[in-house]
Amino acid sequence: MDVPTGHATFREGPPKMEDRIINGLFLFLFFVTPLSRAGINIVAPLLLFVWLFKKIKLRRELQEKFRYLEILKWIGFLGLAILLSLVNAKNYATAFKNIVDEYILLASIFILSLDVIENKAQFQKLIWAGLAALVIVAGVGMYQYIVQGQARIGSTFSVATQTGVYFAGTALLNLAFLLFRKKFSSLVFGSSALLFFANLACLLMTGTRAAWLGFFAGAIFLLFLALKNREISPKKIIPKIIIVVVIMMLAAVLIGWGSVLERLASITDLSNGSNQQRIKMLQGGWAMLKDHPLIGVGIGQFPIVYANYLLPGAKIYTHIHCFYMHLLVELGLIGFTVFLILVYNVLKTGINTNAHLDGERTWFYYGVLGALVGIGVCNLFDWTFLNLQVGSFTLMLAGMWLNERRAA
Repeated sequence: MDVPTGHATFREGPPKMEDRIINGLFLFLFFVTPLSRAGINIVAPLLLFVWLFKKIKLRRELQEKFRYLEILKWIGFLGLAILLSLVNAKNYATAFKNIVDEYILLASIFILSLDVIENKAQFQKLIWAGLAALVIVAGVGMYQYIVQGQARIGSTFSVATQTGVYFAGTALLNLAFLLFRKKFSSLVFGSSALLFFANLACLLMTGTRAAWLGFFAGAIFLLFLALKNREISPKKIIPKIIIVVVIMMLAAVLIGWGSVLERLASITDLSNGSNQQRIKMLQGGWAMLKDHPLIGVGIGQFPIVYANYLLPGAKIYTHIHCFYMHLLVELGLIGFTVFLILVYNVLKTGINTNAHLDGERTWFYYGVLGALVGIGVCNLFDWTFLNLQVGSFTLMLAGMWLNERRAA
């Protein structure tokens, strides 16, 4: 039944058919995101179509009014900045492909995440779907490493770097669960510790240095929050930290301390071929930015324009191994500034909304903050956020985080 309220109505009664379809598709999208890029390309447009149909059909109902208008506004401004960058584009076919892959799909998934999550039951189903997907991704990765003998696992992602960032994010969520969960049964704690061990082992198996650094940054951030949290007594948090450190050491022993330390040491080795290419890309990117400071060279144009800025010995890549520099080069200072304002509004909204959240899901609030820190650090050394699987996972996680209070 619809209850009239002026020119709009509140909807009462059980969820409509559109809501059930949308919730089911969104749940499946969150599950399939780490498992299949093709799955995202199929499910996300279908979900968007049903969602738009519902929004148009029920546009007079108050429940269908858009939320988070400030965030939506800056998502729109980012789209305008991307279109503005087309002024300098040399290949429009590549530009429009990147607009679809890197903006339209990701923006649509984020907007859906902001609107669709509405209640505690739905939130819990998403947590279980994400956990099920993590178990599958970890299982495939371990099979590749142990049975197939792959030196760096890619699991269900395209390359190891993307897999590493995913595992860094999930490991930080897992860490937050161990640190901030207030009540534990022995079974739940033991299962969580075992999952954390498997997660860390898979993270190390990817051999992704950026992901390792991201995890360390996020873990230090979470440990700082745990020690500063007045609601957690030192007698409870110190033993948990010791257990976490032991799990981390065991995971490193499983993979082999020598290989882990050697891989970490290569980060500061300027003679390393990979490091040299990254430095040359940054230098070339800086030269490109100086020539196109305001609106950049155009979305998707880096590999095309970079050919004119190659330093001796440099190779052509599809992206700069730094998401932030890549964004600066392709969208210029205008687009990059809009992106930073959007990120600021997302963080401000989430922190202001959930800062005083109390209950058994406080771990998720802290965990997503830690995961965002970790993924943010990862992208200092790669552009994995623009990968559809990594970007979709990150944005859906952020959408859940923003709606934590509503789903309580």
